Amino acid sequence: MKKTSRAYPVRYDSLGIQIYGDGNVDVKSMKVWSMKSAYGEGTVVPVKAHTQDTKIKTGNIENAGFETGDLTGWTVRGNAFSNEMVTKATDSGWSIFNQAQRSDGSAGYHLWGFKDPAKGGLGDAGTGSLMSNKFRLAGDGQINFLVGGGKDSDNLYVALVRASDNTVLLKATGNNSEQYSRVNWDATQFVGEELYIKVVDNSTGGFGHINVDDFHVPVPAKVISDIPNINVIINEGDNIVEVADQVV
Repeated sequence: MKKTSRAYPVRYDSLGIQIYGDGNVDVKSMKVWSMKSAYGEGTVVPVKAHTQDTKIKTGNIENAGFETGDLTGWTVRGNAFSNEMVTKATDSGWSIFNQAQRSDGSAGYHLWGFKDPAKGGLGDAGTGSLMSNKFRLAGDGQINFLVGGGKDSDNLYVALVRASDNTVLLKATGNNSEQYSRVNWDATQFVGEELYIKVVDNSTGGFGHINVDDFHVPVPAKVISDIPNINVIINEGDNIVEVADQVV
């Protein structure tokens, strides 16, 4: 990654460096070059007042679309869900899934809550739950995701849960189809609260499973403004000065 800073002194967005990411970001080294003004050496250009962008930057929950190919970032209880159920399959054998696609247009991973007993699975007999890591809801509070599988709001559902007392705030279930449908939740009243997503399968009858994919949950973006103990190299003309263990 390259970042040019302060070469254009009238550009507010050229001042400073911030790094945003959905997960932890480790900076191993950084090279810094001393640069002159784009308007010529010794030129002083008055900077006009700019209104700072105050829009809240947001990230997403960990492994929101199961693109690690497993259940990393989620806590499993019971036997309804397992890593083997995370799949790129586009067809169940009797219905297409229409899961979320990757940026290159290829089929992405998703969690199909059914595993054929002929292949060592429990079919619809498994029960249990899947919980995301806890998060603090941010941004506009709009949550959306894909859900498929059985229709049973009491035993098969995705829930938004308050972490402090485990109260279920919002719920959604499937539509007796393997094919995904998009669910949209307006959770603005819960912005700032610590919450988690819970997927529940307590059904053992026909269509007793649930499929999920592509969660979009606005959470505070990880902003790295202080990076201790990294290797900083400052390039000053023909002289290269290496300054180790600096805080940027």
